[in-house]
Amino acid sequence: MMRSGGRSDTVALPDSSREQPADRIVARTRPVASHAATPCGRGRDAGNRETIVLILILLYERGPLVKPQDYPEIFKEGVLYDIMLSEERIDGSFFRRHVMAQVLIVYHSMSGNTKAAAEAVAEGVEGVAGAEAMILEAGQAGVRELLDCATLAVGTPDYFSYMAGGLKDFFDRTFYPTQGKVTDKPVGVFVTHGGGGKAVESVKSLCRSFKLRLACAPVLVKDSPSGDARKKLVEMGELLAKLAVEGG
Repeated sequence: MMRSGGRSDTVALPDSSREQPADRIVARTRPVASHAATPCGRGRDAGNRETIVLILILLYERGPLVKPQDYPEIFKEGVLYDIMLSEERIDGSFFRRHVMAQVLIVYHSMSGNTKAAAEAVAEGVEGVAGAEAMILEAGQAGVRELLDCATLAVGTPDYFSYMAGGLKDFFDRTFYPTQGKVTDKPVGVFVTHGGGGKAVESVKSLCRSFKLRLACAPVLVKDSPSGDARKKLVEMGELLAKLAVEGG
């Protein structure tokens, strides 16, 4: 049961629903939810909307990550997104946390080159339907973000042929709490440099320690990302987004 800013109306949910698998919850209402292809506010009747909202709340209280491809009856033509934006009983973060496939992009940057590279990766992610980029400086990212994301990318400048201390700190803080929980999670690696790029080996080594799966060849960027290097960063984002949406 959820409330929204100041409103007292709530939806009472039967206790038995919380114990049911998500597919059974959806299956019970397919005759109604199958009409979900009409966007909100364009002919949808209140009954259909109410049914879909109830399904979402039930799924929300059960706590799974809801993947669009698993429930096509309620994820058609942007309908769910329209509901999430307008439905007051479900806060706006619900859609992002429980429906969109999240790609975490963690980076350290001093000159701004690695930040620009991270933004290029995010651009690729955002171009894939159903995926969302969460871009964070290494000091802002932690265990929860690493566990919640479907895929991730990590970026660093090359400092004396090693990764930046900020990114190393992220790996240090998250290693033990995530052991066995991120195995085979797809990861992309990008490194900015002034002529070396050997720091990529240190990042790959730690990714192996986490048992993360390298999704593609690392991208090395000399100075600021442009041309072919920037294209490869965008392509990395697109790949990670597709893997996130498709479940790996």
